[in-house]
Amino acid sequence: MTSERSSSTARWGQTAAAWGLLAAVVVLVILGVQKAQSGEARVAARLLQVETPARVAPPFELETLDGETVALADLADKTVILNFWATWCPPCVEEMPSLEELARSFADRDDVVLLAVSTDDGWEPVRAFFEEKPPFHVLLDAEGELARQYGTTKFPETYVIEDGKITGYIIGPREWDAWYAVSFVRSLLRAPS
Repeated sequence: MTSERSSSTARWGQTAAAWGLLAAVVVLVILGVQKAQSGEARVAARLLQVETPARVAPPFELETLDGETVALADLADKTVILNFWATWCPPCVEEMPSLEELARSFADRDDVVLLAVSTDDGWEPVRAFFEEKPPFHVLLDAEGELARQYGTTKFPETYVIEDGKITGYIIGPREWDAWYAVSFVRSLLRAPS
């Protein structure tokens, strides 16, 4: 009976050790996936050359190409990609198709909003620029006041806004349809608030 008891205890110990090992492997896999995702996000942010100013985003309420109004206050629960551009700016014009592709990549998501704020003098050149309705809101900052409030000095410039704060700042044009740009935006949507 003693040998049965010690045999049973040994089996129980082996079973417990196996379950413990399995649990440890599961935890390590989960941590590895999380670390890989955060590593990918860091690489993507570095390739995109994202600065992190962490300051309050100036509020705005601007008219869209469709005649509606968009206010930053109404987007508080969303990740906002705010791009300042102009039709007279060659790098902006070159960047725009990839910005449209980025917006299409997230068309099925309601937690991210892409806003292209034109600093042209009026709607006429902006309407002429887009042959078709773009997959994001186009806003007009005709006086350039909002661009100045954000500190924009070169075009294009892009800001990432989360919970009313600027959490990312990108100077100059980017290939927004590149894997790292898409990965960067995805990482924002995965990040805990």
